[in-house]
Amino acid sequence: MDKKRRIRLPRLKSRHRAILGLIRENRFKLFLAMCCMLVVAATAAASAYLIKPALDDIFVNKDEKMLGLIPVAILMVFFVRGLGMYGQAFFMSYVGEGVIRHIRNMLYDKITDMPLSFFHAEKTGNLMSRITNDVNVIKNMVSTAVTGALRDFFTILFLTVYTFVLIWKLAVLAFVVLFLAFYPIVIFGRRVRRVSTGWQEAMADLSSFLHETFSGSKIVKAFGMEDYEKKRFFNKSKRIFALEIKTVVAKSL
Repeated sequence: MDKKRRIRLPRLKSRHRAILGLIRENRFKLFLAMCCMLVVAATAAASAYLIKPALDDIFVNKDEKMLGLIPVAILMVFFVRGLGMYGQAFFMSYVGEGVIRHIRNMLYDKITDMPLSFFHAEKTGNLMSRITNDVNVIKNMVSTAVTGALRDFFTILFLTVYTFVLIWKLAVLAFVVLFLAFYPIVIFGRRVRRVSTGWQEAMADLSSFLHETFSGSKIVKAFGMEDYEKKRFFNKSKRIFALEIKTVVAKSL
């Protein structure tokens, strides 16, 4: 049995509650970000709505009045869309970076208070990777995944309503296709998560290896082990490369 003393993390539900608690502290900024997402979604539907009058009134009917109005309307829609995307990116990044700063501080505080035996048992590279690489995964979840999920939800909602109003039969057919695509998307999503976990572990192992190699460079030189260490590094680098390619393949599929 492994007798190494490791950092004891809370259970999964407790960790989720802790992260949600940090997010709730920034609920006003999240509300502003959600308002910006609504603006982006509404302008996406508005731009789709403007396609029909742009084609019918300008190109088919050659209406000179609409030729002056519709391009201005399109410019205004995309200007408002740009403001919404800017506000959404700013507020969500502010919340995400704030949550990461808090978690990183808590993690460093926890590690620093551990006894000396813990530091003898743990690799320095692993501890460094936890504070740098692993924490960034949570940042991506908060600032990128949440943003994309909410923005796309509102966009799909607005476009779905517009599509049902325009051509309801085509909208029903689209939902059938999306339902059939749901299962493979879930399968590939699980594969991406597995590969991402392996990538985190590989990066932690590489960080630990680099720290040991560079800090023990005198020993490596004294015993003439440069070629041996190079081979070890090349193997670890090759594993990370393979995991990156697997991630790309799964996401692309």
